[in-house]
Parts: sequence; C-alpha cells; structure tokens
Amino acid sequence: MESLGWEEGGRAWEWRHSLLAWEEKSMRECFEVLHNIVLQVDVADSWKWLLDPVHGYSVREVYRFLTSSGEQVDRSLVDDV
Repeated sequence: MESLGWEEGGRAWEWRHSLLAWEEKSMRECFEVLHNIVLQVDVADSWKWLLDPVHGYSVREVYRFLTSSGEQVDRSLVDDV
C-alpha cells in the first residue's frame, strides 16, 4: 500500500483544491479507518454490506436502519440521509 502512496502524506491523499474544514475532517476519519488495512496482491477481496449481505447496500435499507432500528443513532446521520 505504501508503494501506492496510501501512507500518511502519500500521493493518494493529494487533492486538486484545498479541502474545506469538513472535508479535511472526513479525510482524516477515512485515513484512520483505512490505515491499518493490509491488501495482498494474490488474494481476492470484496466488500460486504453487513446490514444486507445478500442484496448489498441500498440507501433505503440504511434509512430504515437509522430510523427504526431502536439503536441510539446520531441524528445528524439521519438528517444527512
């Protein structure tokens, strides 16, 4: 991954314009989530949406989860959806 520029300060994190404050925060959060993931060249990987591993991601299912799951959810997440 480091050879591709994904380390902190690497080329993968360069932008065409200066990031706004909220974009900078989102980019930092993304980096924190991804920084310790190791990809291997000869191993296939895939994404799996845990709320619906059969059909995958949908905005409808996320909205349904956020509004009716009974889980304590940050209201700003629901407002963004």
